[in-house]
Order: sequence, then C-alpha cells, then structure tokens
Amino acid sequence: MDEVGQARIAGFEALNAGRLAEASQSFESVLAQNPGDPDATGGLGVVRLRQGRTAEARRLLTAAIAADPQEGRRKWGRALDGANYTSELTQARGLIQRGQLEQAETLLLAATRRESGERADAEALLGDPALRRNDPQGAEQRYRAALSRRPNLNNAVAGLYDALQQQGRFAEAEQLAAQHGGAFASTVATQRAESLRAEASRSSDPGAALALLRAAQQATPDNPWIALDLARALARQGSRWRAARCWTGWPPPASRRRCTPPPSSPARKAGCRMPPA
Repeated sequence: MDEVGQARIAGFEALNAGRLAEASQSFESVLAQNPGDPDATGGLGVVRLRQGRTAEARRLLTAAIAADPQEGRRKWGRALDGANYTSELTQARGLIQRGQLEQAETLLLAATRRESGERADAEALLGDPALRRNDPQGAEQRYRAALSRRPNLNNAVAGLYDALQQQGRFAEAEQLAAQHGGAFASTVATQRAESLRAEASRSSDPGAALALLRAAQQATPDNPWIALDLARALARQGSRWRAARCWTGWPPPASRRRCTPPPSSPARKAGCRMPPA
C-alpha cells in the first residue's frame, strides 16, 4: 500500500478512536498529495463536524459526495444531514431571538425531516414560537415530543414547565419541577431572567422595562449583567442614587462584603460608582 493509502487508513483509525487532531493531520496529508480525494475529504468533514466547525464540515462533506457520485451519498449523506441540522438549529435560534417566528419554524420543520437521527433539539425549539404566540397547548406538544426522544433535555423541560403554567396546570408544573430537582429550577430561573431581560431591551416604555428588569433580577439575583442593565435603566429615569448603591442590591446579601463585587465582575470595574447610562 502506498503512502497516501496508509495515511488515509490512519486517519479513519484515529477518527474512530476519537483522536480528532491526529485524524485531521492524516486526512490533510492525503489531500496535500491527492487534492479532492473523496474519502479523505469526507473524513476531514466528519472531523470538522465533531470539532464544532459546522460550516467547514458542510463544505467538505458536500464536496466528498460530489466527488463520488456512486457511493458518496451512502458514505457521507448522514454526516452532511447532521451538519445541516446543526446549522439550521443555530439559524433558527437567531431568528427566534429576533422575533422572526415563521422563518424559524420553516427551518426547524426542515430540520425534523433530516436523516441525522436526532430531532429532540428541533422539536424543543419548535415549542418556543408557540409559547410566544400564546399557544401553550401547541408548545406542550412540541416539548413532550422532544422529551420522548431525550427525557432530560433541559430546555424542553423548562419549556414544558412554562407551557403548563400558562395553561393554569400548576400542580403538574410543580410535579415536573420536583422530578427534575435543583438543576432544573436553576435552568428555569436563568431562562426566565434572560427572557425578561431581552423583553426589557425591546420595550419602548421605560417604566415597563424597569419592571421587567426587576423581575429578572428577582429570578437570578447574582447575575451582574442584569444588575448593570437595571442600574442604567434607573439612571435614565433620574434615580442615580439608587443606581449607585452598588447596582441596587448586587451582589446579593449572602455574598456582599462592604458592597464590593468580585474583581472580575463589571460591577467591580465600575467601582460601585454610577455606571454610564
């Protein structure tokens, strides 16, 4: 067997063993001597997918399939579907955050039809637009579909909790929380706080934004970024003395020492002085 063939085999052996850097080096050495080699191109695409370099993985896997019309789809089609799935989820999250719900749903529905074998994340994300449209029943169906595939998917559990709460099924929601313990409660609080913070940033009503930020701080009192947003909102309304009180209560009392935040925090950098509005 020639040197190129040995390097190709070494690449797949390293890939199967999870040694991604070694596999990458072997496949790249093959491509340096034989540009366009379909197996090395596909193998390197799988390496990039496992490294989280999705865009590069898609490019390589697409090229590998094109270079081998007879066998390429059979060899690399599932990996390419996985790369496309990951990309679609990333795009959909951005669309949901920007309020472009129909576009997000179109992408996510396409993702659920992929042959990647993993639909739980897409199903869970499909629940979020339903909640935003005040359709908790539809959201519940999506979250339960996600949990049937992956029972401990945190964002699906948190979404289901919110969907049950919105339907007034409080006992079921609390039972769900009890089943998943403290880690779930922390996840719910963090997600709720970030949602409130995002809503405050979009609000054109200063009073409403302030109320949203206060609710966000109650959910996660040790979040310095929410404290910063709250201080700035107070300053814009003229309550500079409140904003200057170490960002209205941050750090929380249990960790406060002479109103001095941790050295790495934005509050410490502000020196407990009024941050710019």
